[in-house]
Amino acid sequence: MKRILASLLLIVCGNLWAGAQRTYYDFYYTNLPPARVAPYMTAFRTGFDWLYLQRYTGDSCTDCTRLAPGASIGATGLPALSQALFTHIPQDLYQKNNVPGSTYHIVGNKAAPYIIRTLYSLSDGRAEPLYQVRIEFTDDPAPAVQDISVFDPKTAKRFSRKLVLSNYKRTVAAKGR
Repeated sequence: MKRILASLLLIVCGNLWAGAQRTYYDFYYTNLPPARVAPYMTAFRTGFDWLYLQRYTGDSCTDCTRLAPGASIGATGLPALSQALFTHIPQDLYQKNNVPGSTYHIVGNKAAPYIIRTLYSLSDGRAEPLYQVRIEFTDDPAPAVQDISVFDPKTAKRFSRKLVLSNYKRTVAAKGR
């Protein structure tokens, strides 16, 4: 009887712990029309990799995204932005419970093309932003990076919890998790 009670207690505690785990989700937001998102997604990934890998690779690659001539952020400014980004990335982010976003919430306006990536911590129906990266591009068929900004949770553009959670659920359903 004691074994059964101990087993039940372990199961209940395990379920409570699993329910309290955080899930991390990358939410993407852009002002690009759907037909133009693909090349800009590639340019965004390259720009984000410059920050995450802490190096600018545009000059050493013949077919890579480059910084635009006259870009407000130069290759020398990337290390400071990398540091700003890393102060907001949780230690356990890529160990488990990370759902990389693959769908883009698209809104149209006439501003320069941009993509915003916000990492959210999801737990108990709450969505808390951890950091945000905004990359602006030139309005060209082969986009170049015009500017990169890193925001902390207090200065980041706010998106509704409902929008983020519905986008997360759509992403999870599409991946069959």
